[in-house]
Amino acid sequence: MYTKDENCRNVAKILSRISFHIFGLEKMQKINLENIKEAIKKLAEKEQNIIIMRFIEGFSPKETAKILEKSEISIRVTQNRAIKKLKKILENESPT
Repeated sequence: MYTKDENCRNVAKILSRISFHIFGLEKMQKINLENIKEAIKKLAEKEQNIIIMRFIEGFSPKETAKILEKSEISIRVTQNRAIKKLKKILENESPT
């Protein structure tokens, strides 16, 4: 659905929308846009699409499910797994 470049085009929005939820304010300030961009590229395409649709484009889980022709539960589960993967990737790449 999206290319990797399109997925990373609006990484500033991802930083503001999900970094705080993943790490909290202190750690969030140490994560830069390049870290987010590279972390998203490491996700599976399905996970990238859901992260982009939910956090950048602002679709609800229900809207995302309808567009991707998946169940809402599937969208929520994949989103949560993708966020956990992003957290793990970013923790390994960001300075402490």
